Amino acid sequence: MRKLVFSTRKYAYLRDQLLALGEYVPGQVEVKNFPDGERYQRILNEIEGEEVVLLGGAVSDEDTLEIFDLACAMEKYGAKSLTLVVPYFGYSTMERAVRRRSCNRQNPGPFVFGHSAHGAGQSASCSLIYTAKACLII
Repeated sequence: MRKLVFSTRKYAYLRDQLLALGEYVPGQVEVKNFPDGERYQRILNEIEGEEVVLLGGAVSDEDTLEIFDLACAMEKYGAKSLTLVVPYFGYSTMERAVRRRSCNRQNPGPFVFGHSAHGAGQSASCSLIYTAKACLII
């Protein structure tokens, strides 16, 4: 079974590199942006029972929310497995509070990407990426 590969908008180039290897099937997401800044996303592929790969980074709060929303929808709509590939996880160096009651990003990975009702999720974080294939191997 070949895996479906999706990406956030900013990581479409990496998805295309991965698809060029010929071992994956392209996943498609419909995205609409509204004037007030709200975003609508819809997964166009049937993903129930499928192995899914989602590429995206946490470059900004908006990008983090985009990958989070997609990952939640993929689990909700029955992906057999979900592998998150996060080449850049922003704020990953802000793991400690320097002042009391600081609202920093302490250990966001398990909170954002570690919970799964079905227990089928996994994630990979890559510091340096030279090719899409290398990222998945890490």
